[in-house]
Amino acid sequence: MRNGRVPDAFAGDGHHGEPVFPGGDPFQLVCPAAASAEGLTDGVGEVLVNLTRPLPFPMLDGGAPSPAFPVVRAPEDAEVGAGLPVMAAARFGAGRVFVCGDLTAFQPFRIEHADNAALLVNAIGWLAGRPADAEARKRFIRSRFLSEADARKINDEEDTP
Repeated sequence: MRNGRVPDAFAGDGHHGEPVFPGGDPFQLVCPAAASAEGLTDGVGEVLVNLTRPLPFPMLDGGAPSPAFPVVRAPEDAEVGAGLPVMAAARFGAGRVFVCGDLTAFQPFRIEHADNAALLVNAIGWLAGRPADAEARKRFIRSRFLSEADARKINDEEDTP
C-alpha cells in the first residue's frame, strides 16, 4: 500500500481486491503518535488522518528553532509529507498551542477510528494544563456522540417497516 498502512477497519475487499477507504479517499492514513509529547500521546498509538497538510517546522526569528514538537507524524513511506508532523504542539510563554493539519481528524465518523478520541481528550487536557488520565479518555469514548455504527443501526431501523 502506498501512503502508509491502510487502517484495519477499512482493509475490506473493494473492487479487484483493492482496499476500501473511508469515503473512498486513499489519502486517509494511519499515522504513528510521537513517543514523547508531554502527555499528549498517552494512551494513543495511532491516529487516522487525511494527509493533505503536513506541518513543516519553520525556523523562527532569524533562524531560531521552532519551539513546536511533533505529536503525530505521517508514516515514513507516505507519498506526501513522509515523516513530517501532521499534528504538533508548543508552549508559548504562559500559553499552549495545538496544531492539526487535518481539519477532519476530530469530526464525527472520524473520531471513532484509531485513537483519535483519546488524542482529542489529551489535547484538551494539555491545553487546559490538566492532563487527562485513562479514566477521562474512557468516559469520553463511552459518552461520545453518534458513531458510524450507531448511524447505520438507526438507518436500518428506519428502513424496517
